[in-house]
Amino acid sequence: MKKRISFLLVTVMAISLLLSACGQVDPDQEVYNGRLGSELKSELDLDVSLTAMVCDLMKQSTPDHDASDYLDEGVQSGMNMYFQNYFGVSIPEQCFEAASSYEALEEECGEWNGTFYVSEENPYEYSVDIAGKTMTTNAEMVFSKRNVEVQMVYNVFDNELTAISFNPKYTMGEKLQKAGMNTLISISIVFAVLILISIIIYCFNIFPYLEKRKKAKAAAKAEASQKDTFVTQIEQREELQDNACDTELIAVIAAAIAASEGTSTSDFVVRSINRR
Repeated sequence: MKKRISFLLVTVMAISLLLSACGQVDPDQEVYNGRLGSELKSELDLDVSLTAMVCDLMKQSTPDHDASDYLDEGVQSGMNMYFQNYFGVSIPEQCFEAASSYEALEEECGEWNGTFYVSEENPYEYSVDIAGKTMTTNAEMVFSKRNVEVQMVYNVFDNELTAISFNPKYTMGEKLQKAGMNTLISISIVFAVLILISIIIYCFNIFPYLEKRKKAKAAAKAEASQKDTFVTQIEQREELQDNACDTELIAVIAAAIAASEGTSTSDFVVRSINRR
């Protein structure tokens, strides 16, 4: 019985060691889509170093350059010639494409010390993932302020490098702070838009008020014009009545004068009448 227990214990220990050994397979000896892991690691080191050197040369030769200069054919040709003469290597186009993002990265993360971060989970500095149509080599670069994750993306059909990307590593607290800030900004924008829409809707109430006020002014103006016409007509009528009364009075006075003088009304002219 004791022998059986001992045998079972030895077997369990052997299986555990075997599984542990399988979990720590050296990726340098693994074959990923027809390429050795050590070859992918060397290419990762070289391309990342070339990208960093391109940035350094660009900053030294043209301090006031912008991101588009990295894609200039003349700049790429000159740098390739320089690297061919002094280092015997050519710069992949993807290094030039990633150089602008790498330069912007240095402002936030500091300078790269030339090493990659290792841990108990990944003691080999890098890992390789194959999914769908892409194969990705992942590593974590050690910068002076903040580590950066670098990814080399390949096409699985021809193993051609298609892109190099750099992503800063943030702590959980920084991620939550950034998410909270984004949420706060989003909520502020939503409320600002709602307030703007409310103001616009409120402005629509002004138009009926302006229209009503315009109609009231037009009606008041028409009424005033009508009153003026009515007053003018009354004044004209009174003037006509006054003129008619004056004519009758002149005729009566002229007849009285003619009767008292024994003459005709055609023998004199009444110039004016003064009332007392």
